[in-house]
Parts: sequence; structure tokens; C-alpha cells
Amino acid sequence: MKLTHTRDVINKLVPKYIKGKTLDIGGGTSKYRSIITPYVSEYLVSDLYPVQKIDFIEDARKLSHKDKTFDSILSFQVLEHIDDTKAVVKEMYRVLKYDGIAMVTVPFLCAQHGHPSDFHRFTVDGLRWYFEQEGFKVIEVGKQGSSFAVISELFRFAFLNPYKNHGRIKTAILTRIIKGLTKLDKCEILQNENIYGNVYIVAQK
Repeated sequence: MKLTHTRDVINKLVPKYIKGKTLDIGGGTSKYRSIITPYVSEYLVSDLYPVQKIDFIEDARKLSHKDKTFDSILSFQVLEHIDDTKAVVKEMYRVLKYDGIAMVTVPFLCAQHGHPSDFHRFTVDGLRWYFEQEGFKVIEVGKQGSSFAVISELFRFAFLNPYKNHGRIKTAILTRIIKGLTKLDKCEILQNENIYGNVYIVAQK
């Protein structure tokens, strides 16, 4: 299965690893709730900001939960927005039960974006290092998004900002170019294993 989007990673890995009482750190509106809930006994969402369907308003660097509370921890595209990666991973380890699982996705190559700040990018080796430093056993780590998926996304951010009105003709032309770049993903000889959009990791306490 080719992992192009974060949703692909979740669809592949959640059924395999995630169970029991589960905390989604930085889950916001919990847009992946429908994928996750069939596999867990309890799905709880924490975030720094009060949004709909949130269970805990809390700082990921200092979670409000007792030690060994959760069977599974999730965090999707969140760590880049927090200034202290080490503190967050340490908290994940603390609130997980023994043998509990943390599943995390983060960006490697993408445009700067807020919500409200943007501090970090992660390679496969870099993300593995953070989890191993805190005592986790890395079960699975990998790349998501191929060369031209990255290029097309950077092109979209550069020339087709969704928050601006570019006009019908310009939008149509740029959209066609983006779709063309994305189609090049199917050509294996044009891929570069060192160019990828995101990193995912599954780690056990």
C-alpha cells in the first residue's frame, strides 16, 4: 500500500497497533475519529485550544493525566508546532501504560505553516532519535509522500494559496499544473528516496 496521505498511514497502522483507552494529542476537531473509534475502547482528544469535540484543554509538554493512564497515544502533524519535542515525547512515555503504543506523524518537507507557530521538521532518523532517547522501543518508522507529491504541494503553497482569490483563469491553470505534477508520482524512475513529505513512527513503552 502506497502511503501518500496521513489518512493512508492511519488506515494502515491504527487497526494493527492501536487499542484500549486512547489519547489523541493535538487532535483538534478529531477529523480521523471515524477511522480510530472502531479499534479502541475509549477515544479522547486533547488540544491547547478549545475546539468542538475536545475532551482536555492542555499543553502537550505537560499533560494533565496521571502516569500509566493510556493504552495508546496518537499525534498527527502536531509536533512541528511545539517548541520542545523532547518534553512532548517524554510526556507520551509517562502517561502510557507499560507496553503501550505511541503513533505519531510529522512533516519533513513542506511549506512553513502556523496554528499558530511552526518550529520543526523531522527526518526519519531524527524522529526515531527523539523516541529512543526517552526509552521507547521503535516498532515501525517510515516515510509518507513521494517526490512529486512534495513538489506539487510546495507548488500549491507557493502559487495557489487557498485563502486568496487568484481568479478563475489563473486558478484553473495552476490546478492543472499541480495535477500534472502529482501524476508523475506513478513514474518510479523519477522518485528520490530522500525526498518525502512526512515521517511516521510507531513506538512502544
